[in-house]
Amino acid sequence: MQTAAARAAEENSLLVAVGRWIGANRQKALVIAGVLVIVIVLIAWNSLSARQTEQAAGVRLNAARLAFESRNYPLAASELSQVVENYSAPAPRRRRTFSSPSRGCCRARASKRSNC
Repeated sequence: MQTAAARAAEENSLLVAVGRWIGANRQKALVIAGVLVIVIVLIAWNSLSARQTEQAAGVRLNAARLAFESRNYPLAASELSQVVENYSAPAPRRRRTFSSPSRGCCRARASKRSNC
């Protein structure tokens, strides 16, 4: 009498090949399994961290909304500024621009030696 695992192995030659490779390369298989476990743990931790951060931002936004509805505008503004400061994504780098072309910026662009 065959077990279900033995019948499945007979039906799927890929499982048999993987089993033989693992038997022949036990150390490599352990390293691969270890790396996979570490990757899965890091992905789960990142997901949990992002969810907790989102919940904390929601609590702060709710506090700002309540302060606004109670007409405590300074507290609402403070809460909103803290939410923006703590939970917003980093701003992309902005290109340096000069307000006045008198610094030679336009001439430098024309000669393709721009530091702007």
